[in-house]
Amino acid sequence: MPDDPIIHVPQEVFRRSTLYRRPGRNLNCASAPQARLSRAEVNHGLGKFVVEYQVLEWTIKEMIGFLLRKTDWTPGFIVTADVSFRRLLDVLLALFHQRHSVERIRSST
Repeated sequence: MPDDPIIHVPQEVFRRSTLYRRPGRNLNCASAPQARLSRAEVNHGLGKFVVEYQVLEWTIKEMIGFLLRKTDWTPGFIVTADVSFRRLLDVLLALFHQRHSVERIRSST
């Protein structure tokens, strides 16, 4: 068994990204991509994706902490512990709109 075997990626992996529409054809028609990726390339790509996702999630938690209290972000990290990514985005958007509307009211008076 070689140290770095080749992984053949099945067509289903690419199906959603390669859909196209032609007159008279169904959307389920997809091109037949040929992909040969080494295990190291897959592991590197997956690892990079996971790390970047984690950085994004941490940044959103920092922004929530900042919007809750500018001087101490700890309450933001406490509140966002074990919160799903979708909920983090909802909280961030709600806090941003709340802060933006309060600042707009303060600046107009």
